[in-house]
Amino acid sequence: FSAALVLPLAASSELRSPEPVLGSELGPQDEASTGARKSRGAPSNENVPSGAERFAQDPEFTPPGEIPAAVEGAERVRFLRPDGSLAREGWIRKGERVGVWKTYRPNGVPATHGRYEGYARVGDWVIHMPEGLIARGPFDASGRRSGVWHILDPKTNTLRQRIEWKRGLRHGVYERYSPKTGRLLLRTHYERGRRSGAHMSFEESSGLAKEVGSYDRDVESGDWSYYFASGALRAAGGYRLGQQQGAWAEYHENGIKRLVGSYENGGRVGEFRGFHSTGERHSIATFRSGQPHGPYREWWPSGEKRAVGEYIDGQQEGKWSFWDRDGQIDTKGSGIYRAGEKIQ
Repeated sequence: FSAALVLPLAASSELRSPEPVLGSELGPQDEASTGARKSRGAPSNENVPSGAERFAQDPEFTPPGEIPAAVEGAERVRFLRPDGSLAREGWIRKGERVGVWKTYRPNGVPATHGRYEGYARVGDWVIHMPEGLIARGPFDASGRRSGVWHILDPKTNTLRQRIEWKRGLRHGVYERYSPKTGRLLLRTHYERGRRSGAHMSFEESSGLAKEVGSYDRDVESGDWSYYFASGALRAAGGYRLGQQQGAWAEYHENGIKRLVGSYENGGRVGEFRGFHSTGERHSIATFRSGQPHGPYREWWPSGEKRAVGEYIDGQQEGKWSFWDRDGQIDTKGSGIYRAGEKIQ
């Protein structure tokens, strides 16, 4: 979502608000000339389990253990890099890796640690990530990630990410936690490797929601809400196939409506109305296929006219009039326009 202020806009007592967005969260427009209806605040992660609590609820991890001293019918091998540093070590039987193996980075730091059957990773594994974090979790009998994986910070012993897998694809809940507070920062859902289902993200400092919505096959779908860092609602509306669709409303941080209108396939259509942070009307315009097309009017916060004109296919056309804050005509901007250029 990217908020954009309406262009200069026009007023008419016959203009009507779009249908309410997200039911009672936005509510109907109170009056044709005011945006005084206030928005609802953001949900919080205060009562959501912390990373430590979530970690404690998950299945216990079984460390893969050390490389055994002997494996029946197998040969112990160590692979070295050209510089002589150890790359990996373990046991091979009939050309296949078996039992516990370890791999190392060029600087000698551990890279992976787990058990093989044939050339398939199986059981619980530990993977040391380049940024210093550790990923650990199970592989299924076919060598695919499965079940719950954790990404941990070994320095603080805290959970950073929790990922559910099925047959090598993300499937289920994905969660990310704050390294500072341990509180939930993001919760989203996957189905067969693609984001599908409920989605929420939170501010790290306050724990208040930043966005709430849902995905369908990796694109936004259904109702979404976006919030300021303060927790005040910033915008709300619907998506279809990843594009804004239907009625939307944007808000000033004080809760006063900033903009109301409708979208079709991601483009603005019909009448859009803008409001100053005081609730007084700012502008009214008509859009077609995402571009302003039709009458446009705009007002100063005092209620005095600021601009009157018309757009054709996104460009100023015909007679335009502009006024300063004192109500005096602005001769520099006023005049006759053609294809967005002042010609007279």
